[in-house]
Amino acid sequence: ESIDLKIARSCLVHHEDNLFVLIGGRNENDEVLKKPLIINFVDETIEIQELPYELNFERFGHHSCGKLEKNDKTYIVIIGGVDQNDNFLKSCEYLDLEDLPNGSWQICNDLPITSAFAQLLTEPDTAQCHVLRKSDASPPRIVSIPLAHTHSSDLLGSALLRRNFLEADNSD
Repeated sequence: ESIDLKIARSCLVHHEDNLFVLIGGRNENDEVLKKPLIINFVDETIEIQELPYELNFERFGHHSCGKLEKNDKTYIVIIGGVDQNDNFLKSCEYLDLEDLPNGSWQICNDLPITSAFAQLLTEPDTAQCHVLRKSDASPPRIVSIPLAHTHSSDLLGSALLRRNFLEADNSD
């Protein structure tokens, strides 16, 4: 069975070797991609597998995703974006990659601000996530929002926003 890959506004995470996970976005009919796809580049071919479970939040586009390694486990983390009605999202969810192709997306606490058109960065040394986005200040600044974890058994399920934003002046 072939899967049409005319998908826009999605997020792509490199998992390992030739394996990628494509998350969210919309197809040519403006329908939300509810189930992530595993894309595997094998020799001269591309193998595509739809995961059997849906995201908790429909992400029509402009969401951010990244890969986080913590406690010898690897996770995909997704934040923000917009839904099909162009509402900006504060939501966060993650997936333990060891559970592929089974498992489910786990919900994190919402961010206190919406996050669209942002970049999600992960720090390998500290296993922390940072959301980089333009602030609403004038002139605009880049804001880094570190996500702190309060329960070691729950990766981001109790994510809290630290109040000490790091702002970088990008007016140069």
